[in-house]
Amino acid sequence: MKTYYLASPYSHDDPKIRKFRGEKAEAAFSYLASQGLVLYSPIASCWRLTNVPSGFDFWKVLDLEMINRLDALIVLELWGWEDSIGVIAELKYAREKGKEIFFCDPNTFFLTPEVNE
Repeated sequence: MKTYYLASPYSHDDPKIRKFRGEKAEAAFSYLASQGLVLYSPIASCWRLTNVPSGFDFWKVLDLEMINRLDALIVLELWGWEDSIGVIAELKYAREKGKEIFFCDPNTFFLTPEVNE
């Protein structure tokens, strides 16, 4: 059984954007899980926690270890994902580890595999 890590941007100065991103990560997680995927999402799982830092520096060790343990990475392509320190680091690490990579449309949750040229 293949297991997946759902990467998505979260950190932002505007709390409304953080809320939107957290809710979209939950929606993506819910949809993908309903389709039979076994996955973990640090944002969907933890964004509602209080008194916990939201920056990648705090979450880095856990996130990279989870990617190491799971089979593939899914990037939820929310606005800002290409500038997200966390998502970029997670994507780089997954590539270094030879993990399969997918990109997830934030509106349809359709997955597209990364094409290696």
